[in-house]
Amino acid sequence: MSLQNIDEAIKLCKKWDLDNFSIIYNAFVQKIYNFCYNKTFDTNLTEDLVSEVFFKLLKSIQNFPGNTEKELSYRIYRMAYNLVIDWYRAKKWDRVEMEEIEDTLWYDENYTNKIDNDAKIKEILGFLETLPKNQKDVMIMRLWDDLSYKEIREITWLSLDNCKKIVSRNLIKIKETITIVLLVILFTL
Repeated sequence: MSLQNIDEAIKLCKKWDLDNFSIIYNAFVQKIYNFCYNKTFDTNLTEDLVSEVFFKLLKSIQNFPGNTEKELSYRIYRMAYNLVIDWYRAKKWDRVEMEEIEDTLWYDENYTNKIDNDAKIKEILGFLETLPKNQKDVMIMRLWDDLSYKEIREITWLSLDNCKKIVSRNLIKIKETITIVLLVILFTL
């Protein structure tokens, strides 16, 4: 999908030519699925949330003020983020248990290449669980969803500088935590 095709599909969909909605859907469905799954760790729920995101988008595309893929990306991620938040509020869940994360989390090859063993992954997941919800969301969006700081800002409504500070400070803490754990392991052998 070239940027031009998605931009053209947006313009046509805004004029009720919904035959082009599939171009938009295909461009974003996997990204939104990954985004929702990384927040819920539930396949069925993720499928429901993704369906709802695209149904809402389909109903509201004619009123969308933007005309570009980038502008639509912000809107779609914001819709997904709000639906996930609403779901957590309805369930009154503040967090997902670590055992559920470890049992259901699938690791993309790109990330497993960066993180060389399961112990480090468990340490990082454990560290993320200690963060306040908004910081955890920012870290997941940046590291797992590979969103830009600008996209994260649009989704969370945090400032760009705040998003960058959250990520950099927590990456330093993760690095320190992993270093300490590795040292403890080395000295106990």
